Amino acid sequence: MNHIKRFSLLLSLLIFIYIFCPIQALAIEKNVVRLGYYDRPGFMEGMKDDERKSGFVYDYLSRISDYTGWNYDYIYADLPELYDMMSRGEVDIIAGIPENETLPVQMEFANQSIGPENCNIYKLQNDDSIKPGYVASLIDKRIGVLNDSHEQDYLNAFLEENTFSCEVVTFDSSEELDAAMNNREIDVFVAMDTNISKGSGLISCLTIGEDDFYVCVSPNKRTILRELNEADTQLRSEDPHFLEQLYISYFQDEAASVSQSIKEEIWLKVHSTLRIGYLTDYLPFSDIDETGEVTGLLKDYIDTLENQPELSELTIEAVPYENLEQGYADLQSGNILALFPTYADSWYAEGLDLRNSMTIFSQTVDLIFKGSYSDSITSTIALNADASPLGAYIRQYLPNSEIIEFETWEDCIYAVKNGQASSTLMNRYKSSGYLQGNRGLRSTGLSSSCGLAFSVRSNDVELLSLLNRGIRLMGTDKIDSSVNRYVYFVFDYSLSNFLASNIETAIAGAGLILAVLISAFMFYIYTTKKNQHRMQKAQDALNKTKNQLTDALARADFANQSKTKFLFNMSHDIRTPMNAILGFADLLEKHDDDPKKRRQYIKNIKTAGGYLLDLINEVLEMARIESGKANLNEEQGNYLDMLDSVEVVLGNDCKKKNQTFTKKVNITHADMFFDFTKERTIFLNVIGNAIKYTPSGGNIDVCVTELPGKQKDSIILESVIRDNGIGMTEDFLPHIFDSFSREKTATESKVIGTGLGMGIVKSYVELMGGEILVESQPGKGTTITTRIPHRIAKEHVKSKPSEQLITEIIRGKHVLLAEDNELNREIAVEILQDMGLTVSTACDGVECVAVLSSEPVGTFDFILMDIQMPNMDGLKATETIRRLDDRTKANIPIIAMTANVFDTDKKSAFEAGMNGFTGKPIQLNELMSELVRVLSER
Repeated sequence: MNHIKRFSLLLSLLIFIYIFCPIQALAIEKNVVRLGYYDRPGFMEGMKDDERKSGFVYDYLSRISDYTGWNYDYIYADLPELYDMMSRGEVDIIAGIPENETLPVQMEFANQSIGPENCNIYKLQNDDSIKPGYVASLIDKRIGVLNDSHEQDYLNAFLEENTFSCEVVTFDSSEELDAAMNNREIDVFVAMDTNISKGSGLISCLTIGEDDFYVCVSPNKRTILRELNEADTQLRSEDPHFLEQLYISYFQDEAASVSQSIKEEIWLKVHSTLRIGYLTDYLPFSDIDETGEVTGLLKDYIDTLENQPELSELTIEAVPYENLEQGYADLQSGNILALFPTYADSWYAEGLDLRNSMTIFSQTVDLIFKGSYSDSITSTIALNADASPLGAYIRQYLPNSEIIEFETWEDCIYAVKNGQASSTLMNRYKSSGYLQGNRGLRSTGLSSSCGLAFSVRSNDVELLSLLNRGIRLMGTDKIDSSVNRYVYFVFDYSLSNFLASNIETAIAGAGLILAVLISAFMFYIYTTKKNQHRMQKAQDALNKTKNQLTDALARADFANQSKTKFLFNMSHDIRTPMNAILGFADLLEKHDDDPKKRRQYIKNIKTAGGYLLDLINEVLEMARIESGKANLNEEQGNYLDMLDSVEVVLGNDCKKKNQTFTKKVNITHADMFFDFTKERTIFLNVIGNAIKYTPSGGNIDVCVTELPGKQKDSIILESVIRDNGIGMTEDFLPHIFDSFSREKTATESKVIGTGLGMGIVKSYVELMGGEILVESQPGKGTTITTRIPHRIAKEHVKSKPSEQLITEIIRGKHVLLAEDNELNREIAVEILQDMGLTVSTACDGVECVAVLSSEPVGTFDFILMDIQMPNMDGLKATETIRRLDDRTKANIPIIAMTANVFDTDKKSAFEAGMNGFTGKPIQLNELMSELVRVLSER
């Protein structure tokens, strides 16, 4: 009776499969699909019926036809012609279309993209002046790009985000671009990676954009689109790595991923020997041969590294271990620098305070057991005590299993045969040999493979980069060949054997496939409706975007008009100090014998140069404010000291114009929290304007009064600055805070300025939560009032150190100066030596790290570090120094000395591990103050 029930159930299953599957097969039998085929290297090649076809898209669509039964009718034309044919219904499919491209014809996109298309900046492989992944190495380089292309859009966006000087050269054709690169008329060029053929001798420096490309179907070919999506889903399910391997086969040039990185250069400057520990008796991956030398995959890997010219001075030593436990101990103590093979799992490595390289090989793991397969065969697992990678694998994928350790693999097999353990685990290369000599034992492959990698200490990221490059240098083909070369037995366990032994699993698998087919059909119906709704939403969003773009265009036109006006106003103001600098420089040469005149000329040059620096700072500060990057940096200080410093700076200007300067201060709580730089900037700008626009003999009155605050322990400082100068018209007052605005140009008013100062003042006042009021009349003067809240400091601010104490702290110290610009380095050395310091220099971050590492502890007392340098910038150099094994050197004081002086630059410097910050051009008082602060804290 049971046999009859089983037969009825099986018959019903067969009828069900026949209803769904064969009918679909018949429906598409001999179904011809017209494929638009355009010539593109690596994508679609072979533009005639009798010409061999190949390429990423061709191979992909060939696999799709294996599921759909399609026969392709190839329609040969260029892409614009194919678009026209599709609009006329003469083409069914076009492949390789980016989703974000504006298409001239309506078409339906497949559910999933078939691959990424990256926009990269490429250099020649032998051009060592440009470092992959290092943006600063592109400074002042000539970048080529096709005109009016997606690549140009990506480049423009990249340059807006990374503001540095470079020359962009546009070309009208790929042929012109290639010729310019070959003739070295440009240094790098921008292209999509799918347009770069393998073996081209080009290396990707940076990825600046990405598109996904799709297979597109004519909108009236819904059946083809459905069949395409179903076949694509099945292909990805059955062969998850197919597209990835296809992409590597056609587009990924190994040369682009094996160039030496900055991290590796640093590591090689500090180390001359690389000791790699390895596990013995672990072929085909590692073992010790009869001569005592390493063998297996590791031997071929070491040979690959030693054949690299840049590693010719590196000695590689292989240290054998019978078990990985001792290897891990020696790795953590520093007796070896790397260990192989280890379990390629990041979580496992993190638990040991280690890092893993990329996976060099994934070994298939076999479960060996006796009798029939059951859930209980993993309850107790026999394992060789020396097989640490598999031990970690069991703890991850079989956490409920009990591990019983034995000394040898033979002992593990014997334990399974006599019932001491329910199963054992081996990699497939070992299990095949043991199964051949032990009847009654069976095996099954586990779904998860066991990845193998190198392990290093968690702070050895530079070495990790070098080891990863070695893996890429070998490449998957050479790695597979090496593994196969050290395998001395053949695995003989076929799929038919597995099916014969596991009929229940096979039936269950058939049922699962049927369920997947039904689910895929239901999913297609659901996604079709969802896509229709999504298309309507996209159309609504498009209409909204059009309106927003119209408004944005109007705002952009207004902004451009404002900036054009600013440039016209600025042209005279810039030429004035530049003419002064050049003129007085000529006079210096002519009056070599008159010290008095030379001193006056130098003073005048400094004055003009100071104005130019202020001009640049104001323009950059306003740009930073408008981008929303301005932040408060409140510290405890004495407000009276800040006011005194303003009077010192502007006092001489008042005296030169014979003006009367009156200051009244009514402050009870002088010690408070405030942003010294921004508050000082407010007073300098407002009082400076009063001096500028008040004729000789006029009056400047400053009154600062303390008012009650709105909260406990807070006050409001009201500052009233009044002059009797030329004043402003009523029409101009609403525009006084606009960027680039001035009521009169410098030519008309004889007063130079950018028109940015009051905009900066208003932004700072509002950033502090205050308010600003302006009153003015032409010919009667101007009154500007600010009211800014402050928190009262409970402790008194300490007085500044005396000059004698400053000299004692600084004099005799040995500084390492990292500065790439030769002129700036020469100036800095002179200034530092005049301060009584001993100075050593480095030309970039790499040399700075190398010099510090090579000199004895205590040679240098501190480092002055430029930020923007070639090869390695100051931030990266600081991070590298902080990771040095010698903790005394790693903790050396580092002070940034840079022209990047905004709050965001300071924040980046301190986050990188710097202790201090001073700007360029060097201001002696500021530099000495920062040196005293940093060195006093040591």
